[in-house]
Amino acid sequence: MELLDIFEKTPKNNFIHKVVLSISSLLIIIASIQFGISQYLLANGELAEATLVEFKEIRSADRNSNSTSYAPVYEYMNKFNKKIRYESSESSAFKFGDIGDKLIVVYIPESNRTRVNSFWGLYGFASILTIIALPLFLLGLYYFLFNKG
Repeated sequence: MELLDIFEKTPKNNFIHKVVLSISSLLIIIASIQFGISQYLLANGELAEATLVEFKEIRSADRNSNSTSYAPVYEYMNKFNKKIRYESSESSAFKFGDIGDKLIVVYIPESNRTRVNSFWGLYGFASILTIIALPLFLLGLYYFLFNKG
């Protein structure tokens, strides 16, 4: 059996490759928007030292089990000397860090946008989306270009 025989037996006009290509394109667009937001924050934002003040407990109940995750809550002083509370959107099954730990956040004073000034705080979501979307996009693109019927 030749290698070309495998490709010839691939179904033509398969709907799934169009769906995969569309979904992966959407994920790449969302990742690009998130990357742009992080770049905007770095270019126009203010840096502040934040203190970990508590962990917000998030309970999720499903049919099989109850699980608890913890989201860190930080406080920092903005450039107008106003105390701001920032609850991180990331949570984990364990409490990382100790109350009183300090870190740097980047924020836009005119809006509610705040992120932790680290690679994962700024680019984590965009990186994960890109890692998922890029192979799907290439696979969908391959079927779209080479398996036309």
